Amino acid sequence: MNKLLTTLLLIIPFTFIFAQEVDFREQRKGKLFFSVGTEYRITPLPVELGTLPEFSRTNPDRQNSGAAFYYGLKFFATKNFSLGFSHSIRYTLLNNGQGTDIPVDFGVEESVYKLFMGYHFYLDYHVKVFKEAELFARIGISMINTNSNFIYKEPVYDNNGEVLVHIVSNLNYIMYPKNFAIGFKKNKFEALIGMYATNDPPYFTESVMYMIPYINLNYTIGKLF
Repeated sequence: MNKLLTTLLLIIPFTFIFAQEVDFREQRKGKLFFSVGTEYRITPLPVELGTLPEFSRTNPDRQNSGAAFYYGLKFFATKNFSLGFSHSIRYTLLNNGQGTDIPVDFGVEESVYKLFMGYHFYLDYHVKVFKEAELFARIGISMINTNSNFIYKEPVYDNNGEVLVHIVSNLNYIMYPKNFAIGFKKNKFEALIGMYATNDPPYFTESVMYMIPYINLNYTIGKLF
């Protein structure tokens, strides 16, 4: 009995020390996690940019700012590196009306709103800073403002100013920005500040740097495998 008690007294401290030294990041290697979250996109920068084309019927600032909701997947290839994908949904301005004449003396034209979709692919690098918390940096690419298709009808005039024909174009506001962010993660909660950036926004007649800052809050629901 005394020998058994002595053995237990020797084993228990070493077991406790080993448990304390286990890195929580090791437990997620090779696993896929499912999360949900919300994102708030701030007014794009800079506020005043290039020239809007003739067909433009929207407000780029209003269209690209506001709340979005999303779900996502994250796979930890190593304890520090993870690969992620998320699908975002936003209800936002499409166009300021349809561009048709108001058939009365006084009135306003109703703006059109739609559900815009976004698809985001990214790589995160995590650095442990506290016992159960870490900082991480994100780089990725996104496809945003899908489901933003609209039809633009443009008249062609003759020398007398009469309409000869209408040219009908199928247009959209889809963008493919780079995604940069830094974040803080503790247990199942993540908070990020980031930016979408592209040199080819669909709003202007010339190429300009278009940046959309955002704040992101995310909660991991659980492990898929």
